[in-house]
Amino acid sequence: MDVLKSKKTAMKFMIMRELAFFTPTPNQKEIAEKLGVTPQAISEYFRELVEEGLITVRGRGDYEVTGKGLDWLSHQARDLFRFSEDTFKRIISKIPVIVAICKESISEGEPVELSVEDGIVYAYPHENGSCRALTSGDQGDEIAVKSLSPEIPLKKGRVIIIKVPDAIEGGSKKLNLKKLKEFVEENRNLFCAAFGVESLVALRKAGIEPIFFGSRETVVEAAHHGVSSILLCVESGLPGVIKKLEEENIQFTIVNM
Repeated sequence: MDVLKSKKTAMKFMIMRELAFFTPTPNQKEIAEKLGVTPQAISEYFRELVEEGLITVRGRGDYEVTGKGLDWLSHQARDLFRFSEDTFKRIISKIPVIVAICKESISEGEPVELSVEDGIVYAYPHENGSCRALTSGDQGDEIAVKSLSPEIPLKKGRVIIIKVPDAIEGGSKKLNLKKLKEFVEENRNLFCAAFGVESLVALRKAGIEPIFFGSRETVVEAAHHGVSSILLCVESGLPGVIKKLEEENIQFTIVNM
């Protein structure tokens, strides 16, 4: 791409852009001042452009871009545009896409800011937003968002683990179900899940219907979204749960009932 490979070609491109698209047409001195070159250098560029048939002299100090010059300018601009577009796409591809819910109507390309509420990412229009909407959406719709600073400040949730004996050791019968019910109700803002059939039965006896299938993965994902959980866990499954939480750097406490 000549316009980027050659300083001389880049300077000619900028000179011809000034001559082609600005009215009144600037003279050599004005272009030299704008582009930061000496009058001698700008004079040499003009001489070469005339010799190459890209501009023509209409009068004393008055120049005009020729048809050949417009073709040349168009060709260089297309190459520059394609290169810039490809570079931008490559940059964008390196930035993660964030999916957020619109707090109000948002248009594609609009600057937005993000907030996290109950572990869910929300987007709202903001003149100086650090993100940009890739799609449009009305209030309540999901949209794709790109950000040059994709990290959203978010404190991880924690997990409160309540141990439940294995069935062979007595299972749910060994728990203080009244105390369990009170504990869960006092922390009703926390997610509640059960790992192991014994844990599921204990919570159902306490009148609570927890998340059961995929419970370990659910509390881990919730913690990464800033949501804390209560996880009833059968003792034989406790080592695997603790290992997973430690691997994900999620804080937890273990409670006996």
